[in-house]
Amino acid sequence: MCDLPDLSSLKSSVRASPASRRAYRAARYVILQNILHNYYGGLVILSDAIAAVRSRGLSMEDDETKEAAIDLLDSRRQFQFVRPRDVDEIIELLRLHELANWFIEGLKKTMGCAIGMPEREWSPFLPIQVSGEERRRFYRGFYRL
Repeated sequence: MCDLPDLSSLKSSVRASPASRRAYRAARYVILQNILHNYYGGLVILSDAIAAVRSRGLSMEDDETKEAAIDLLDSRRQFQFVRPRDVDEIIELLRLHELANWFIEGLKKTMGCAIGMPEREWSPFLPIQVSGEERRRFYRGFYRL
């Protein structure tokens, strides 16, 4: 199970038999963490993603959460987020990454034409091809929003 590429494969495997369900329950943190690393493919800085998940509900403009937001940013800056806390956080990280991928795929299909280029000349370039380095930059910006 540790070599499964994605969540849908994991779901199918877990539902296949009671034995596979027990195996999943016994090692779900490791299994989900491996799937997370497969999803990221070396393109995402884990501490950025963890900070994005843990920052939910925090705001620098809210006096009640400002101190917690500063502490979170300071922890991220010091690379204290080495791995997810628990299974729930891994699942949140997987969902957030699926959202990032949905967003980038939508951009690739619908990006407007370059300034000064007629629309009819632009449409053959859609969907836009995104290199690994461009994805890495996109993910970095997405997780730091």
